Amino acid sequence: MRAHPQVLGTFCVAVKVPTMSVRGKANEDPLQAHYKRDILQAFWPNSITPTLAVKDDRESCPWDAYFRHYTAECRKAIEPNHGEHVTIREHKDIITIIRELEQGKTKDMIKRSLASLDTQQRSEVVRFEMAEGSIRLVVRLYSMIHIGAPSTYHTWGTSVVPWEDEDVALDTVLANYFDASSADAGNLTFEEEFTVFNLQRFVGLEIQWSNNLADHLRLIDNDRKLCVFHHATFLQHQNRHVFSIPLVSVADK
Repeated sequence: MRAHPQVLGTFCVAVKVPTMSVRGKANEDPLQAHYKRDILQAFWPNSITPTLAVKDDRESCPWDAYFRHYTAECRKAIEPNHGEHVTIREHKDIITIIRELEQGKTKDMIKRSLASLDTQQRSEVVRFEMAEGSIRLVVRLYSMIHIGAPSTYHTWGTSVVPWEDEDVALDTVLANYFDASSADAGNLTFEEEFTVFNLQRFVGLEIQWSNNLADHLRLIDNDRKLCVFHHATFLQHQNRHVFSIPLVSVADK
């Protein structure tokens, strides 16, 4: 069984946003509240709701699960081999790549831009490998989708969205991969009983929580486990990404 989320319209939209330079190490742990607010504002500048949810370092907020994912992904990408797999070091480096994705730049254009920043006189192969790793990391943080082929330093989820043609932009890649269904759902609604708990209780499925949107509602392990994307807060604040997927009454975990 394979149930993909549907992507309607385009992923990237060129918009005028305020210039924001979020300094601070991207692999900082724990991430301070003021960085969380700045990152949310930089990622989704047209929505003020996410930033209002982050108050101070002593209080929990709906974005805690997302930022645990953010920090874990940054640490896995930056810390091995002294950061030799990515060009990213600070939050502002992530935001710079996001802006290029939003502008509809191709992977090749972004990689060349990142490779040109090298000051260590690395070989061209190494520079482009680091650029590739940086793009993959940013897409995981910004769209919660795993992009590219497996690598030696990162453990991927079940599903990886290929981005083999480097002369296309990310919105084209996602539009081609997540085919919108032509079937008319009509007035289809889910009853209150359609919950993760009841899927486990009555159907006997084991739930595998996933940070990868491409895994949502995918059956694995001989159809004994159901992958469920659990970042509900992330989905609720996608004012430029239009994802239409059944949430199965999930919450942030």
